[in-house]
Amino acid sequence: MAPVLRVLAAAILVASPAYAQIQIPPESPRQSASDISFDVVSVKADPARSRSEAGPPTLTMHPSGRFTAMNVSVRQLILSAYSLRASQVAGGPDWMDSQLFDILAQAPDDFEVGQTKKMMRRLLEQRFGLVVERATKIASVFSLEWINRSKAPGRWLRRPTAPCDRPPADPPEDLVGPLGGRGATAAREQRERDTDPECPWFLGFGSNRPLAPGEAQWFHVRRLPMSSIVPSLDAMVGGHVVDNTGLTGLWDVDLKWEQDSLSAANGVETRYGSIFTAVREQLGLKLEPTKSNVEMLVIERLERPSEN
Repeated sequence: MAPVLRVLAAAILVASPAYAQIQIPPESPRQSASDISFDVVSVKADPARSRSEAGPPTLTMHPSGRFTAMNVSVRQLILSAYSLRASQVAGGPDWMDSQLFDILAQAPDDFEVGQTKKMMRRLLEQRFGLVVERATKIASVFSLEWINRSKAPGRWLRRPTAPCDRPPADPPEDLVGPLGGRGATAAREQRERDTDPECPWFLGFGSNRPLAPGEAQWFHVRRLPMSSIVPSLDAMVGGHVVDNTGLTGLWDVDLKWEQDSLSAANGVETRYGSIFTAVREQLGLKLEPTKSNVEMLVIERLERPSEN
């Protein structure tokens, strides 16, 4: 069987559980057929009554042209099809989040993988009656900036080093050393002796279960550009994050923080602090509230599909 195309769709990750499996190729800037669409499409409402019962959502475009979307909401489809983040979609009925769907489709023989998102948009128009309007509005955002002019990355923001690690990620204390410490532990020394000819990217959370009082959440990234990392911060800070760091290339990131409300309610002393403190002390960056123009997708019409 041909390997599945594995390409990051960070916008979906923000709106989906941390264990969502998104494998949709990026849109090609050069597209020959403007009206290309899937030849065969099956849309069925998922019988699961809740996300926990349905399992993780998956969106996959196979090299053969077979497209599968299982346990997905319409919002997740829209975010992926339009390459948007959750904070950039406005309007729509409540069921676009609560109702889950299973979708099977087949692309035409002459399709190109870069046309996947265009075919997804066409599917949404044909089967869900989606009508949207693009708009720009001035909105409250968080600007991700350096904490000082030296632009020195914090200890847990660093360039990828060889050999690379694979999921599940090793804690940053083992890879690069604890905050305020001098160096890594013996676990890192062992990795320096290992070799890995392939270094795939990955990102995720240390735990998908509810956190206990005082327990730290851990977000880790390996070998991704900031453009793919920053959208994941949206859900963590509760707002749209704009990257003003100027960082280019690939990065490894580790973030550990505690939920303020959970820790305060239980009188638990925190080790890492809030997400804002963690970004500052661990990455050498800061999240500054400000106003900025944000591209929005306004949903004007959306209908429940008829099953086939």
